[in-house]
Amino acid sequence: MNLTYRFHEVVTAVELLPEFDGLTSDNLRLPNGTDGFDDYSLSQALLAQALRESDEWRNKFYLCLMNTAMSAVLERSRAEEETPIKEQDLIAFALAANVAWISGAGEGIFKAFGALSASSAASGLDIPALAYAIMQQPSPDTFGDMTTIDPLSFFEEN
Repeated sequence: MNLTYRFHEVVTAVELLPEFDGLTSDNLRLPNGTDGFDDYSLSQALLAQALRESDEWRNKFYLCLMNTAMSAVLERSRAEEETPIKEQDLIAFALAANVAWISGAGEGIFKAFGALSASSAASGLDIPALAYAIMQQPSPDTFGDMTTIDPLSFFEEN
């Protein structure tokens, strides 16, 4: 998977969303679901991008992450796939928790952690390390230089 392309695909999808009153569960699904989210570079780049964006963009991104991950799990469950919950879904929930935390949305953090916890328990998969980023940073301000780093630089190192 081309991670640079996937990064732009996700960011553009969020940027092209209508105003909040025009949002539906259909347009809150990211193209290609949670594919690629299990790659650490992509997750870090998306988190860095969220730090650079407005609260409105982060709110839409949060909603997309939650809706996309829940929809992917539901669709796989309905199709009776052997593994309806994948690591990339857990990472989408962890990203959503971090995005809510950056915006100071306490309720959003708990909803994302609830979905993450339930999905992790149901799948037998470990909670991804990204979920613990919130506890490692006392406030969003401690991300420091991440707000000035070009998110695409995470792909150049790998």
